[in-house]
Amino acid sequence: PSSRPEHLPDPVLAMKKIGGLLRPGGCAVLEFPNIEAWDLRVKRRLSGLGLHRKRYPDRYMPGHCNEFSHKSFSILAEITGFEIRIWETYSYIAFANYLLHLAPVGGKARALVQKNE
Repeated sequence: PSSRPEHLPDPVLAMKKIGGLLRPGGCAVLEFPNIEAWDLRVKRRLSGLGLHRKRYPDRYMPGHCNEFSHKSFSILAEITGFEIRIWETYSYIAFANYLLHLAPVGGKARALVQKNE
């Protein structure tokens, strides 16, 4: 199964439901934004200094209920009976993926999780 947990209001329930679809030892791939991405860190820093502001219309409703870093997603996986087997960040720019393999600070994260036996 594949899912996008950042759009779900209750990621614990979602992960438990995914776990219910898997046999012990079964795997799932999940993708979501990486809140610890270098570009988001820069934007947060600039915003804190008053040098960056969001460019959304006044009526904009964000689609993300949750945001994850490697640490926060590890906690989610652990409390819902999963182990992270692979964690990687990536970009839509091919060359950037080489660098992101060395330092996982890309804007998108992909996790292969395995249901505990």
